[in-house]
Amino acid sequence: MIYTDLSAVILDFDGPVCSVFSGYNADLVARELTATIRLSDVAVSQEIGDLTDPMEVLRVAYSRLPEDTSQTIEDQLCQAELKAISTATSTPGTNSLLADLTQSGTRIAIASNNSAEAIEYYLEIQGISQFVSTTVGRPYRRPDLMKPNPQVVNTALESLGIKATAALFVGDSPSDVSAGKAANIRTIGYANRPGKRKALTAAGASSVIGHMTDLRYILGERLIHYPAKMSLIALRTRSIVAPATNPIGSPLTLTCASRPISAVPPSGSASDRATRYGGASIVLRRSGTTHGIPTAL
Repeated sequence: MIYTDLSAVILDFDGPVCSVFSGYNADLVARELTATIRLSDVAVSQEIGDLTDPMEVLRVAYSRLPEDTSQTIEDQLCQAELKAISTATSTPGTNSLLADLTQSGTRIAIASNNSAEAIEYYLEIQGISQFVSTTVGRPYRRPDLMKPNPQVVNTALESLGIKATAALFVGDSPSDVSAGKAANIRTIGYANRPGKRKALTAAGASSVIGHMTDLRYILGERLIHYPAKMSLIALRTRSIVAPATNPIGSPLTLTCASRPISAVPPSGSASDRATRYGGASIVLRRSGTTHGIPTAL
C-alpha cells in the first residue's frame, strides 16, 4: 500500500530510530533496577527477578512499591537511558530518511516509552535534531500512560496540530501497533528481528516492513508539503504559546501554570525538572517541541 496523503510521520524511538541498549544491555539495566528494588522490598524484587525489560520493571515498581521508591527507580532508569545513548547504534537508513522526509515537507515526530531527555541526547549527538519537530517521551510517574496506551501518540498528533488521518505511525512492537490502533492512526510495523513480522501482523499493523528505507516505497513519491509549525506546548494547562523565534543559543520562555518559566538545559532529577517546569516533564528544543506527559492529567 502507498500513502500519499500524509503531512507527518510519527516514529517510535527504540527500534525505528536506533537500538538504545545495543551497548548497555537492557537486561543489565533491568537487573540494576531490580537490585535497587531489593533494598526496599525483597519480595517484589524476587517477583520481577526474571524480567529483562527495564520498562516492565518500572511498571511493576509503580504498581507494587511506595511512590517515593518507584520514583527513585524511574530516575535511575532515566540515567541508565542517557548512559545507553552514548553507545546506541543508529538504525540503518533512518537518518537519511529523516533528512529526505524533511526536505519533502513532511514533518517528523517521535512518540516513545523512552525518556524525552535520552531521545533528545541521541538526536543531538547524531546531528539530526533539526529533522524532528516534536518529541514525546515517557510519561514521568505515569507508566500506565506508556504504550500500548495511545497517550504518547495522541500527544504527538496534538503537538503537530494534525488529525490522525494525516499521519503515519511506525513502531517495532505489538504494543506500538496497539497504541497506533487506539489512536486511529495508520500504523506500520517495523520487523527488525526474525519472528517480529508475524507478531506485528497479528497485532493489526497496516503493513510490515523489514528495513526503514522501505518507508520510501510506502510513502510514494508524492508527499504533501506541510508548513513547519514550531509551537511550544505547556501540557499541564494545555496552552499553546507563541512560536519560538529566539536566536540560536538563547533560552526559551513559555507560560505554564499561569506564570512564565525559563526553559534552560535540564539538570538534576526528573522530579526536580517536573517541579521547575510547573509540574510537567517538559524539555524544549529550539527546532521544535519536546516534552514528557504531565504528571497529572
